Formats: sequence, C-alpha cells, structure tokens
Amino acid sequence: MKNENKFLEFIRRFHIIPKIVCVILAFIFWIYVMEIDSPDNEDTFEDIYITVVGTTELENEKNLSVFSGYDTPVDVTVKGQKSVISKYTAEDIVVTVDVSDIEQSGMYTLELFYDLPSGLTLVESSAKEVNMFIDRRTSANIAVEPQLKSYKISTADYALGDVTCDTQLITVTGPESVINEIDKAVVEVNMGDEHLTQSISTDGTIVLKRQNGETVDSRYLKLSKNTVSVNIPVLGFKSVPLRVSTKHGFYTNDNSTLTVEPQTIRIKGEPSALQNIEYIDITTIDEKKIGGDTELNVDINLPENVYAADGQPTVATVSIKLNNFIKKTFVIEKFLVINSGDLDIDVIDESVAVTVIGERGAVNRLKLEDIVITVDFANYMDNTGIVNPPVTITIYSEGTVYELGFYDVQVQIK
Repeated sequence: MKNENKFLEFIRRFHIIPKIVCVILAFIFWIYVMEIDSPDNEDTFEDIYITVVGTTELENEKNLSVFSGYDTPVDVTVKGQKSVISKYTAEDIVVTVDVSDIEQSGMYTLELFYDLPSGLTLVESSAKEVNMFIDRRTSANIAVEPQLKSYKISTADYALGDVTCDTQLITVTGPESVINEIDKAVVEVNMGDEHLTQSISTDGTIVLKRQNGETVDSRYLKLSKNTVSVNIPVLGFKSVPLRVSTKHGFYTNDNSTLTVEPQTIRIKGEPSALQNIEYIDITTIDEKKIGGDTELNVDINLPENVYAADGQPTVATVSIKLNNFIKKTFVIEKFLVINSGDLDIDVIDESVAVTVIGERGAVNRLKLEDIVITVDFANYMDNTGIVNPPVTITIYSEGTVYELGFYDVQVQIK
C-alpha cells in the first residue's frame, strides 16, 4: 500500500500523464506534417503521351504533317503536398510540343513543355525533348510483284507457271520523302522443301522495296492492303497423240488412210486437267466435202486450261488417202415429197444431178433406182413463193457409197 501511494505521489509531482499525452500528440502532428501536408512529397506519373500543338496550321498553311514523335510516352515526377498530389492522375498533366514554327520537311528535335495542376511543381521528366519527323503527306499506287523464294518441283513432268497476285496495285500513303524511295511492292513466298505437284494459293505479306532491293521502312506508311493472295500454278506435262474423227463414218481402215503430222504433241496444264486426256481430237472431217486424196492444215485447238508446251506446233497437217474410190454422177428426176400437207407445190427443178463417191465396186453396181431424193416441207408450211428446201439423199448399196456435196431443189409454193 505504501508503494502504491509513492507511485501516485510521483505522478502528481512530475506531471507524467500530461507529458505522455503531449508526446503522443506531437508524434501524430509530426506524422501529419510529414505524410500529409509536407510540400516535399514526390510522385511519378507514367506514360503521359505528348500533345502536339500547331498541327492545324502546319497542315493547312504549309502542307506538312507530323509522322512521328506524337506517340512518345513521357514519365513526369512532380513535388507537392501529398494531399494535393493524390487528387490528380496522369490525365491531369499535359506535356506539349509546338510545331507551328516548322517551315519544311525534316527530322526535328523539339523542346517539351509541361502544364501541371496548381500545387504541383516539376521535379524531372524522362524526356526534355522529342524527335519528330515532319513531311508532306502524299499517296502513290505501287505495283505488286510476287517473289517465290524457294520451291521444289517433283519430276521433269512438272514445271512452275507464272506466279501472280490477286492484287496488282496497292495504294501507299505517307511521307513524301519515304514514298519516293519505293520502287515496288513485293510479296515473298518461301515454299521451303515442299515438292509442288499441284497449283496452290497462299497469303503473303507485302514488303516495300527500293530499286537496289533494300527494304523501305514502312512504320510511317499506310498500305491499302498488307497481305495479298499469291497464286502459284504448277503445270504438268504430257505427250498425247493427235487424232481426227469423221462426221458420217464412211472412212474405214480398209477404204482410206488418215494420217496426222505431227502424230503427237506435248501439252501442259493443271495436272488434274491433264490426267484424263488420252488424245487430242483436232477436227471432224465431213466426208461429203472430200472429193479425193486431200491434205488439210488444221489448227490444233486444245481443251480449256490446256496449252502447248514451248516449241510445239500450233497447226497440224491431216492427209486423207482414199483407197480405190471413184465418183459417178446420176441425174434423178423423181422426188419423194413429205410433210407437204395442203400446200400447192410446183417443182421448178425437173431433175437433180447427184454426184456419188465410194468404193469402186459399190459405185459400179449402183443403179438409178438405188438413189432416192426426199424433199421435206415441214419447215415451209407458212411460206409462199419460190423456195429452195434442202433434200435428203438416200443411197441403197452394198459397200460404201455416199453423195458428194449438198443439194436442194427449187420449188414454188402457191
């Protein structure tokens, strides 16, 4: 009990409690001053993008544009009371550069200016100046050229065709001085070790090139297209015979000989297009127009998407040799009229001289009554006056005999 009294007496004599309270209050005030109201607090605002001043005047009066520098991020360190700094964000700090005094194209190093909110002062910045590229803005149409860097063809029966792009021109917009360096736009395609056996299409990225082959820096340029489709045709080769056919089937291996020179032709095209081609039929011979041994020059017309290989002929010679064929003329005076209906018909031609051709024995055995001329009026029911309907000639014979040429008769429909 005595000790407790002595302790209380000690507190009263030396005013311990008020002193402890004062110390605590002083500490709190010190914290407030140092952490809250101290004018020496610093903070850094990052990634503040530069605002370019004077661009309207630059473009309208001097026909110049800013191509770089405007997108430069700056870190700004400011000083002020912590309570003041905490009110602001990076958006409240403005970093500007003035381009209104620029008179011509070029690369410029320009001073940065800082507009800080009230209560803040600048301590430091990550950049005091900025490099800006200024030039006239223009556009140009540039030819696109495909470049196949590497490829392999499987065998000698395949070859690479003309590589093309689905876009022949692109529009490039940007600084005049850079655009003037562009010679062409290339699309590089590297097929590596792939063996090509069929045509393919693939997308490629456009690269702008100078005349010496160096790449043009395109960071200031805008392209109407950055990628295009490249068509890589792979052509197959094949040698096939040339053939001719006949319209009526009168020529046989026994009565005639048909030859074609050249006998074969080497063709090229899509491998899939060549796959089912076993021969090329270059013409159909109408026997009724051939009066004897004949040579014909015939254009070699190839199927769609098939082409003659380099050095191959475009014209073939067809030789027709008729074995023991003879010709003979018969005058026919009787006609078989069909489909005349109620037409009042007067046949003006009293006879038709028909020349036949064929195997000698068959022609010699032919009689006048073996030849029938038929006149068909099915297509003349609405006609009046003189008409010349074609006639059909039917020959009844043992062996190959047919009329040479085409015939009609003149009649009057009343």
